[in-house]
Amino acid sequence: MGDSFTEKQTEILATFQEITGEDDITKCIHFLQASNWDISRAVDLSMDQGASSSSSSSRRVPAPSPSPAPLPATNRRNGGPSPPSQPPPPGGGGRRAPVARRQARDSVFPWPINIVYRLLTAPITFGYSIFAGFFRFGYSFLSSIVPHQPRENIAPTQEAQKTIEDLSDRFGSNHPSFLTGTYVNACDVARAQCKLLLVYIHHSTNETANTFCRDTLCTEDMREFLDQHFVAWASDVKYPQGYRVRQVLGGSTYPFIAVLYCNPKDSSNVGIVDKIEGLMPSDDLKARLLQSSGNFETTLSSARLSRERQATDRIIRQEQDQAYLESLAEDEAKERRAREEADRVIAEEKKRVEEEQTKFRAREYRRNNIPPEPVVGEKEATAIVIKLPEGRQLRRRFHHTNALQSILDYVDISQPDDPIDELKDYASNYVLVSNFPRKVYSNPTQTLMEAALTQPVTLFVEEKN
Repeated sequence: MGDSFTEKQTEILATFQEITGEDDITKCIHFLQASNWDISRAVDLSMDQGASSSSSSSRRVPAPSPSPAPLPATNRRNGGPSPPSQPPPPGGGGRRAPVARRQARDSVFPWPINIVYRLLTAPITFGYSIFAGFFRFGYSFLSSIVPHQPRENIAPTQEAQKTIEDLSDRFGSNHPSFLTGTYVNACDVARAQCKLLLVYIHHSTNETANTFCRDTLCTEDMREFLDQHFVAWASDVKYPQGYRVRQVLGGSTYPFIAVLYCNPKDSSNVGIVDKIEGLMPSDDLKARLLQSSGNFETTLSSARLSRERQATDRIIRQEQDQAYLESLAEDEAKERRAREEADRVIAEEKKRVEEEQTKFRAREYRRNNIPPEPVVGEKEATAIVIKLPEGRQLRRRFHHTNALQSILDYVDISQPDDPIDELKDYASNYVLVSNFPRKVYSNPTQTLMEAALTQPVTLFVEEKN
């Protein structure tokens, strides 16, 4: 290897090899550079790969770069650049540093001394190996049970949306239809739809979680399966709500999936049906999720039927209430029309009575004010025959000074009084007409003298046009 490393990086490399027992220096450099030479993160990444490789569905770790670029070196004393340090000692093109040192020692001392040295140091080497093994196990165990602290602080209502956007940016939009909103909102939706709630907690910097998203979760087949059987909600452990939900649900490794039963009858009752941690083949994951769903299918189906019956009953009640209100409104409209009709009849009757009273008073007035009939032989009097439209005729003498209106008034009061509503208003609505020659006397204020009616004459009563 021709790459240059600082003294500190060389020490980190040797320590990483001692902890992990990895002989391939290229892999060690890959893990350290991927972790920005953070020994804890590099060991965590190596342990994740080892655990996943031993399972039935091993994840793929990106192949190490054939020639990793060296990181810039700094002088620990003044913060300035340090002179290039020597690369790690070669050991057969990939042997770790202790092996290289042992080979150098064997080439200096004769073999009897080497045998004695190995016999004397064997207990120490054995104890060191046991200690390193316990250290690796303890580190891996603590890494799995100690939760990652959230790194970003955003509003709980935005976490799910931000997680969906992150998944879409990295793995495409072909992911399940995760709900936006908070975890509590997702429980309410699952409770309302009578479905199980699938909670996925992502870890954006965990290779296993990213592999799961890329190869399993964000595929069309898995999306259709989850959308059909579950209500899904997702968050990232780097967000406060995702971090707390992971703690509450007892997640320890990634990827982490929890299947929850949100009791439709009790908003405070949420139970864990199943927890799935680590990689799993897609078919096995679907089979396990189907088993979890099947265990609650009877309960959820019963709840859905109950909800549907309640919805149907509610619709029926609404329709009945609507029909009752419409019937009530129709009855009220009938009553209103009946009242209006009664009021109209009363008003018409009142008007008719008033009109009859008016006619009666008018006839009485005419009867009391009509001029008296001149005596027979009066020179300035004219005998007039009056013919009515219904065939009756009247005879009377009128003085030459009487107005034509007095003739009409006489005709009007000559009608029978009963029934009064059938009386015609001759005084106002009729005129006097003479024949041979025909002449209409339209001015009732003229006197007989002015109208040239000083001789006996026959006049006809006609209705005004």
